[in-house]
Amino acid sequence: MKVLQIVSGQFVNGAMVHVNLLTRQLIDRGHEVKLLCRPRSWIWRGLSRTGVERHKSEMNRFPPTELLRMAKWVRDEQFDVIHTHMSRAHFFGVLLKTITGVPCVATAHASHFQPHWCMNNLVIANSKSTRDYQERYNRVSPDRMVTIPCFIDVDKFSDTSDAVRNRVRTRLGIHDDRPLLGVVGAVIKRKGHLELIEALPALIKRFPKLKIAFIGQFEKKDKYYRELRKSLFTKKLFRRVIWVGRRNNIHELVQGLDACVVPSLKEPLGLCALEAMAAGVPVAASRVGGLQEFVLPNQTGLLFNPNNPAEITESVSRILSDPTLREHVKSEAKQMVLDEFSPDAITSRIEVALSSVIRKPQRRLAA
Repeated sequence: MKVLQIVSGQFVNGAMVHVNLLTRQLIDRGHEVKLLCRPRSWIWRGLSRTGVERHKSEMNRFPPTELLRMAKWVRDEQFDVIHTHMSRAHFFGVLLKTITGVPCVATAHASHFQPHWCMNNLVIANSKSTRDYQERYNRVSPDRMVTIPCFIDVDKFSDTSDAVRNRVRTRLGIHDDRPLLGVVGAVIKRKGHLELIEALPALIKRFPKLKIAFIGQFEKKDKYYRELRKSLFTKKLFRRVIWVGRRNNIHELVQGLDACVVPSLKEPLGLCALEAMAAGVPVAASRVGGLQEFVLPNQTGLLFNPNNPAEITESVSRILSDPTLREHVKSEAKQMVLDEFSPDAITSRIEVALSSVIRKPQRRLAA
């Protein structure tokens, strides 16, 4: 196949990482893949040394000059299929499909109400939860959807030795055996950092030396960040939190944790939980969205109800205090990720999805 990948984000996130890895996987399997992204996008640099042909566009729809320019390029290149990721790219892809007749497949990495979803030839939902949303709110027909999760770059977690763990903990200023929890992801409301802070006093009573690392981008002027700081100061717990910020080596940082907590209020899939599992770190997560599809209680992790500090306390306490349970869920979760979320397994399914729309005749507007 000749595939055009379009992604419109600028900063690194789960969708960006997925496109980066998927592009490499498809090329390794013999497909011709080209990338369209925005000028200052993280993925432009991420694929700079791979030889992937990359093109820049702000994907503006009005005035239509840029849209028509890219449509001509798509026609000239004779792509077999367009594959889009993230909101601006999704709308741009649908417009390109309408003008050129090249079929468009959109991967839903999140759940947003956007009427143009039903105009795609096929929608790939990253979880059953996302698929249900697309069918219910965006009116995508069930026969034009498939559920395929994003994959995990398991090779990044080939070294999960104590040496890596100790090195990470030293960098974070953890010089003893004190329990270290981590929340991985941008510091935004839906990620549930505040709910974990609400559980912190009860957790400290049980584990007096406990600390938490917030690993992910935060903005000091952001209202939610200020709310978190105020809560920590009020509870006199500010020194209990390590503000790590955005990092490119999350696959290493997570290995220094004793547990990865995912207190999200909303989560389409939950790549951070899957990466923790791949790293051999036990997971306690909210019973929301895609998380509840692979975090199986007492098998691959523990679940608690969202916005429930008491349940967060109990789940985290069980992981930290029960070595048998901890080792069991670590082993089961890691094997599940290897079996069900490996690049080979997921890419094969995406190949089938992309090729399924190519054989169908497409209408196109006259040039």
